[in-house]
This record gives sequence, C-alpha cells and structure tokens, in this order.
Amino acid sequence: MTEPVVHFDRVTKRFGDVVAVDDVDLEIEEGEFFALLGGSGCGKTTLLRLLAGFERPTSGRVLIGGEDVTDVPAHRRPVNMMFQSYALFPHMSVEKNVAFGLKQDGLPKAEIATRVEEALRLVELTGLGGRRPDQLSGGQRQRVALARALIKRPRVLLLDEPLAALDKRLREQTQFELMRIQDEVGITFIVVTHDQEEAMSLATRIGVMRAGRIVQTGTPREIYETPQNRFVADFIGSVNLLDGRVVAVDGTRVTLAVDRLGINVIVDEASAEVDTVCALALRPEKIVVSIDEPTAPNRVEGIVKEIGYLGASCIVRVRTGSGDVLQAVQPNRQRDLSLAFEWDQRVWLSWSEASGVLVFE
Repeated sequence: MTEPVVHFDRVTKRFGDVVAVDDVDLEIEEGEFFALLGGSGCGKTTLLRLLAGFERPTSGRVLIGGEDVTDVPAHRRPVNMMFQSYALFPHMSVEKNVAFGLKQDGLPKAEIATRVEEALRLVELTGLGGRRPDQLSGGQRQRVALARALIKRPRVLLLDEPLAALDKRLREQTQFELMRIQDEVGITFIVVTHDQEEAMSLATRIGVMRAGRIVQTGTPREIYETPQNRFVADFIGSVNLLDGRVVAVDGTRVTLAVDRLGINVIVDEASAEVDTVCALALRPEKIVVSIDEPTAPNRVEGIVKEIGYLGASCIVRVRTGSGDVLQAVQPNRQRDLSLAFEWDQRVWLSWSEASGVLVFE
C-alpha cells in the first residue's frame, strides 16, 4: 500500500464555540482530482486552509506524503493555493505575475524564463505574457492564476472555488481545461466547491461535507447513484424521496410500503429489515411518463401540473392523488415543436426495481 499524499488524521478545528471541522479522517491519493463539496458554512474551505497551513487544527494531525506538517508554516509546505479572487498583481504583466514565486525563491533568470514559458503553454496563454491582467478576459485571468500556482511544481494544488467568477459557458469550458492540465502535470488537485455539477464534472473522487464532517466519499457515479444517506441523496442533483416502511424482504429484493401514495414499491439490490423506516431515493430521469397505464410493478397515477422545456429534456411535475408532487425528466430524442404532455393531463409514472436506492437517515 502506498502512502496517501494527504491525510487528515482525526482533525478538528474550533473557532470559539463554533466547530468548523469535526473529527475529519480523510485520505487523498497521489494524482487524484479530489473535490470537497458542500453548502456554505459546512467547513470545506476551513479544511483546505488547514492543509495549506493558514489555520492550525485544534486537535488531530495533517500529513502530506506521510510527513506530519501540522506545525509546519504555510511557506514550507509542498502545496500551493489558487484563490477564488485570483489575487493577481494589477501593475505586473502576465509573465511577471506567473514568475513572482520563482523570483521570491531566488531562481536564476534563465530557469525562470523557461518555466514561465512552459507554464503559459500549459494553460494556453502563449503570446500573452506582456499583457496586464486588466487586458485579459475572466477566463484568461483564471488561467494566469493557475499558471502561477503550478509553476512552483507543488505536490498538491489547492483550488478554492476556482470557477465561481466565470459565466456558465466559460465555466464549463474551463472545467475540461482543468482536467486536461491536471492529467498532463500529474499533480494532486483538491478543489473546494458548492457546485454539485462542477464537482461531478471535475473530480475523480468527491467528499461531501455537512456541518464539519465528511458524510460520504466516492466517485461521482457512486455519490450520485448510491447515496449513503438522505442528505447526500437530496444535496446531489434532483431527487424524489418516497418515505415508507419495509414490509417484505426476499434476499436483496425489498418491498417498501409508501402509505402516502397508497402503493408498494419494489427495490432490487437493497438491504433492509422488515419494519425499517426509510425512503426510496429516485432520480427524475429514472422515471418514465406515459399516458397509458404501464405494466411495470412500480407505478403511480397523477396529473401534470408543470412542464419545463430545457432543450435537451423536459421536466414534468406530476401531482399524485395524495397531493405529493413527483418530478420526472424526459429526454427530447426527436426535434418536435409540440410537447408530449399537457397541463392537467392524467398520466402514469413508472420505474424499474433497480432505479432507486434506499436511504436511512
């Protein structure tokens, strides 16, 4: 077993009576693109600052490459941080901004010039070294900040909401650039974000945080398809949560009585005991909307109350007889100006036994 590049060993950070990070034990492997994901105030930025050396834990240890750096000052740690504001020097050219850290370290001019040229090539800014930050677009300024962070060749690069200042289209484009750069340089990237789609797009692994704790880690697919608790299911993407009670178990086939809807739901590849109270987490895209009653064992009837056209898909919100509203997403596979369903139309919702997952908290 190789030593993880980063290990938070039972780390807690308090600010007075406030517990910002609560007994976090987390390992991040060499070469990972790891995302710390959570809402405002969950502790993700504090955890990043503890790794950078800008904060010291109240208890626990921070290790990088197996070395305890808990008491090592920030400037002596093999990490670099790219801030949300980019923090570029407005009076300096792009080249001078990128070279700043190397000059502070006293490297020879020839080596600095070579490494600056290499860094600008990496972030696709070749030929723009003579410009000032105010002569660049938002996306270009973001790449200057990234080049400056990478040029010192840190073992771990920390990114605090790196794409927050970019518009949606540029943010999506830059996500792919970050993945390309991370793959090319092979450095461990740790990014903090509150944006679920950004974390899912960027990361090879995600740690979901809540109230200072890591509540689940896994690949984007694992986090989305198999949430370990109700919070993760509800926080990541859109979900229908059907509360119920387990009434039968046959191996990995569980029957859940959803009393509010007046139906029993069958869930495959599940684990639960009879009389357990839990919920079925069902993603909208797993639901099929039809006018005729389907033969699927999992089905419920309702009335269309809202339709949202999104181009690639339609969101259909259906009110059941209990008054509960379920949301389904239907792909638009053909170019058609008419909608498949109408407001106040009676429809059926159905899904397979393997479409949902049981959550217990």
